[in-house]
Amino acid sequence: MKQKRLPEQRVPLFAMNTDKAKAITIFHLHRNHKEVRDMAYTKVVQKLVKTFFVCLLFYIVLLTAVFCIPNSLVEKNVADGVAIIKQEGLHPHFFFSSARSGGDLDNFTDKIMLEEALSQEKDFSPLKSAMSMSGYARYWHGYQVILRPLLVLFSYAGIRYLNTFFLFGLFSLCLLLFYKRLGANAALAFFLAMMSVKLFIVPMSMQLTNMLALSLVAILFTSYYLPPKQNLTSQEIIKEYQLFFVIGSLTAFLDLLTVPLLPVGMVLVFIIIWHYQTQKRVMKIIEEFQYLLTWSMGYLLTWLSKWLVADLFYNFQVIENGLKQVSYRMGTTYIPAESLKPASRFLSFRNNFELLFSPFNNTIAMILTAFLVIVWLILKHYYKRQFTNTAFIKSLLLVNILPWLWYIVIPNHSQLHSWFTYRSQAFSVMGFIYVMLYCLDMEKIKYRLHKLISTKQTNSSCK
Repeated sequence: MKQKRLPEQRVPLFAMNTDKAKAITIFHLHRNHKEVRDMAYTKVVQKLVKTFFVCLLFYIVLLTAVFCIPNSLVEKNVADGVAIIKQEGLHPHFFFSSARSGGDLDNFTDKIMLEEALSQEKDFSPLKSAMSMSGYARYWHGYQVILRPLLVLFSYAGIRYLNTFFLFGLFSLCLLLFYKRLGANAALAFFLAMMSVKLFIVPMSMQLTNMLALSLVAILFTSYYLPPKQNLTSQEIIKEYQLFFVIGSLTAFLDLLTVPLLPVGMVLVFIIIWHYQTQKRVMKIIEEFQYLLTWSMGYLLTWLSKWLVADLFYNFQVIENGLKQVSYRMGTTYIPAESLKPASRFLSFRNNFELLFSPFNNTIAMILTAFLVIVWLILKHYYKRQFTNTAFIKSLLLVNILPWLWYIVIPNHSQLHSWFTYRSQAFSVMGFIYVMLYCLDMEKIKYRLHKLISTKQTNSSCK
């Protein structure tokens, strides 16, 4: 007689061995996460296309609106600003006396930005003026959405004050966010990264402010928009890709090819640390690649769309000019400003890297770096963390090398403008410092310091 099969008994997770229950839970979470992500991929492209056209329409409407402001309302403040720049010089040194110290202001580009605020030509409609930008049409010049209204109310000096309050306000909020959500190590890494790129001089230059401000806003928005979870729904996965697409699009809209990698790099480092700190989830390399690809789509499509709109509707020959500029910037052609010396991929990397240590000269910078590394190695020897997640470290370090790849791929621009392009390395500094601190057992170090202080106080009281 065939024996009747008894129904399978499911053992509750709480009744299992702890390790076994944890392994089963992680397996189901991972399987669910993968299935949901695979289903979401089919909707991502459709959603990104809609996002792109919404952004495009938004940009055109905003630029058209601000160029409805008559030139007469901004002329005086533009003239005053140009006069200030003429007095200061095109590349004055702020805080540091030497040229190419990483503390130079970009008054040259600020002057262009002010003059472009008067691009509303009499024979052009507001939209055509926004697309033309006095012949400098390969960029969107989206900063004019903020700059033109400000110039109605404030002088160039007043805008510098506003930049200072705004940027340091964002910096303070982000520092608090890092400390509260990610801990003291992340907050310290963020603080040192901002100091390495001379945050304190950035507000004095409108051109330098754009991308750093966008980076800090993007971090704050990400913390609200994408709370870390193990088990993501398809809608939350789509939101992740939308976020990186919009960051790329806004970068192309606002930037004049200064440090376009900075916003996406800062957000990626933040998300990698946040997911690991809160959920112990390590971002995979394929995920990083997908986020970067989505950012690249937003960046390139938004930039190319400006060329197409300006050429198809107004015949400004932007595509031809833009392709020439891309070829020039990615090549190693001669640089007039460098005494006709050809651009070098090695010098592009070296010049940008060295500026992180300015105003110290190379010898002092090398000695200081070697000293800090030796101190870290000694601490690591005595106070090494018992368990370090190698996959997490790799995922973080992989993002950190992005600026150096950029300098090698685009040597002409990166070498010629290294005095501001070096700021792309802010998220590299943040990532590397965080990894160094992560490898140390900070509780042991705190205990040791506390013990030394207690012993010293006891000895002094006995005397």
